[in-house]
Amino acid sequence: MMGSGLDRPLAALAGLMMVSAACTASASDPGYQPVFRSTPCPPDAVVDVLIEHRCGYLTVPENRADPNGRTIDLFVLIGEPPGGPRSDDAMIFVGEDVGQKPFGGHLVIAARTQRVTYMMDQRGVGDSRPSLSCPELDAVATDLLEVG
Repeated sequence: MMGSGLDRPLAALAGLMMVSAACTASASDPGYQPVFRSTPCPPDAVVDVLIEHRCGYLTVPENRADPNGRTIDLFVLIGEPPGGPRSDDAMIFVGEDVGQKPFGGHLVIAARTQRVTYMMDQRGVGDSRPSLSCPELDAVATDLLEVG
């Protein structure tokens, strides 16, 4: 679903992550290299995505001040415009809402702008890992809704 024409936008996404780390890192910080790996898209993320797309995880340090410590995986859905991109500039959306689903309503932007579009879940929500969801609290909330 993705051609070699998306290598540049993936590099831009990784570069954005490195620049954001540099803004908060100390001068002695050796930094880190984010890693992107493709994975099958989860059904809940693509239920209404009508354009060509693929999914993956951007692996970054949990704490940028400790680049050799634990890592987290940020879920990324990549939409490619029909007919391929007409611009090298990609569009990146970082979770406008916690655990925002579905993505299809936002990925139409790829078709309208003819640009590759990246949707990324915030850390701990949606399909990012580790998840900070609390199934016990969800169960209580469901029970309370059923009482009324």
